[in-house]
Amino acid sequence: MANATTPRESGEKETASKRPPKAHPFLPRTLHTRPALQVLRKTHSWVGITGATAAIVIAISGITLNHNTVINPRIPVPTEDFQLEAPADGFAAQADFERFLIEALEINGHVLVLEEEEEAMAQRESPAASESGGRPVAQPRRFVTHFASATEQYDIRYVEGNPLIDITHIDRGVMRTFNNLHLAQVSGNSWVFVIDVLSVAMVVLALSGLLLWSRLTGPRLLALGLATSMLLGTIYFALVL
Repeated sequence: MANATTPRESGEKETASKRPPKAHPFLPRTLHTRPALQVLRKTHSWVGITGATAAIVIAISGITLNHNTVINPRIPVPTEDFQLEAPADGFAAQADFERFLIEALEINGHVLVLEEEEEAMAQRESPAASESGGRPVAQPRRFVTHFASATEQYDIRYVEGNPLIDITHIDRGVMRTFNNLHLAQVSGNSWVFVIDVLSVAMVVLALSGLLLWSRLTGPRLLALGLATSMLLGTIYFALVL
């Protein structure tokens, strides 16, 4: 008969129908071998240490950033005002002023924060003048600069001719430091590189965790639905709202 099947074909169909379901539904069957699973589990475990550390910092700082107006104002900010002796010959330019402070205060790893006032001072070529009795009177130059890192900030002011430089030192504290690390603000290129590495680690952690997802956890369709809903929700809040 034309529709008759041979014993060999029947055996192949029976074997295919009895093939056990995959233990990891999102993992290709070709990778369901002991060596492949060992490599994937070890990668997930070791990267997980890095990802967990990053998740702690990001989670805590994420809460404080979301509730910034409620939490941060209640956290005391240690502030110290002191003065530094200026050189007798003063400073020829803004760059000399900043260079002197970096050496005197041993400011390492800080970012020079340029504000409007500081930029104006840095670009000024001659002292300002005012009228007195119909004659212009030169005003002393003012130097202003700000150095900041994730943990602290220096606000520095100096009027040409004064023997002392006024300095305000601000200690950001643990929570504000976490916030700056979260946003990678005033933390330098080294921390930006660390954030990039942690971000890649968390992507690897998420992908390896998805591949290791087990049938014991629940239906694959439900997992796809939850992941898709989270992705679409993120896109909606990022682009629509």
